[in-house]
Amino acid sequence: MMRFTEFFSATAENRARFTPEAVADYCAELVREIVESDQEHVPLKTKFHRLARITGLTDGQAKRLFYGEWSTVPAHVFLAVQSAYRHHLERARRRAEHKAALYRDLSERWDNECAGSYSSTQPNCSGLPASSYTPRSR
Repeated sequence: MMRFTEFFSATAENRARFTPEAVADYCAELVREIVESDQEHVPLKTKFHRLARITGLTDGQAKRLFYGEWSTVPAHVFLAVQSAYRHHLERARRRAEHKAALYRDLSERWDNECAGSYSSTQPNCSGLPASSYTPRSR
């Protein structure tokens, strides 16, 4: 993830590093990661609204947190952002697994339909349009 994760995962050896500013920076990094990994064509205002909805903040608070304008972050905000970030990572993992499953299915269909396409019994699959792909449900 980021260098901040390693920073806060350390034990209490250096308690001086756990300043309010460091926590605010960490929280802002999590928020930036959530917002910037969202769909590219969506305006920032909409992304802030989505962030506010999942964290329980107002749109303005989400925006100020994104831009790092908070010098200290209350504990309930920090916990809400951390929970939203965990949910964001889980959603990204599921989306990646789904995409990989689609590509595996496409590859299997290609191999099954085009196996031996150089022989006279099988059709030539080199010109198969991509639009003909329909995923099978399992």
